[in-house]
Amino acid sequence: MTTPTPLPHSTTIASSTALSSGTLAPSTSTSTTVPYPRDYFFPPFFTRQPVPTTHHAQCAKWSSWILSYCRFHRLWKLSLVDAIDSELFWNRKIDRRLGINDAREVLEWMRGQGRVEWISTGRGGGEGVEGKNVCWVWWRTPEEWAVLIAEWVSWSSMLCLAI
Repeated sequence: MTTPTPLPHSTTIASSTALSSGTLAPSTSTSTTVPYPRDYFFPPFFTRQPVPTTHHAQCAKWSSWILSYCRFHRLWKLSLVDAIDSELFWNRKIDRRLGINDAREVLEWMRGQGRVEWISTGRGGGEGVEGKNVCWVWWRTPEEWAVLIAEWVSWSSMLCLAI
């Protein structure tokens, strides 16, 4: 019996586990299929693009990848120092990785979109590059959560109307 070959943008890897803090932890469980974006296997994806329009599109693709990765692994707190050596920022198949300054720039771009919030770690005071090593990753904005909760309340008949 032959095993099916995964799609180019899906790869079987050992899954990362989320600790109670939600930070990236070493692999400890069986393998799962992670849906990688197609661009993850395109070497220029890992190189900062100099043209502003292209760079904006690159940041949007990185943002989408980071959000889906964090959602898949149930991560809400991301340590850049730990994540930089994970499959999030390093594609070992093509031996390409995003540099820490470029990753920080993408996360800062995501902060401008309301998807990331930097956490002050007490070292560096939270300002400047030194303070931008740990962040909260918001899979959904508060508005998106509000819509989902309202839909769930309506769907589950939990809505009580006062008469």
